[in-house]
Amino acid sequence: MSSSLALSPLRSPPLTSSSALSSVPSSESTPTSSRLLLTSDEIRMLTEIGFIASASGDTVRACRIFDALIMLRPHRAFPYIGKALAWMNAGKMQEAITVFERAAVVDIDDQADIALYHALALQLASRSGESQRVLARIDLTAATPEAVRMVCSMSGRSPNRS
Repeated sequence: MSSSLALSPLRSPPLTSSSALSSVPSSESTPTSSRLLLTSDEIRMLTEIGFIASASGDTVRACRIFDALIMLRPHRAFPYIGKALAWMNAGKMQEAITVFERAAVVDIDDQADIALYHALALQLASRSGESQRVLARIDLTAATPEAVRMVCSMSGRSPNRS
């Protein structure tokens, strides 16, 4: 058995109420003219395959899948989180941190999720001060209840959502 963290949507903190994949949109409102050829169901399937590759230690394939998903959904958090989790599973925290530092601006609904995983990567890299600064910037009023719980657990903040 590998000494990797084996982070996956089934073994990592949830992004939303059901799982990491719940942040993958079930239907996109992208205009047909600017939409690439993949449906939301295909995006979801690729995301699942990427997480499977990541959890099984196939970092190269997982990163390729998540890179493609980043191209398809650059303003969503899930492909960045997936790619970073692949690096974390491989024990390469700096690469995971770099994913978050280079991430495009994500949709407001995804900002708490991406910040949480960024903070987690920083903590795993023994960069607690930086992790706490990332956690302190999360707006709890815009976060899901699960994100609020995780921020409070990781940072010691009060759950008053302020």
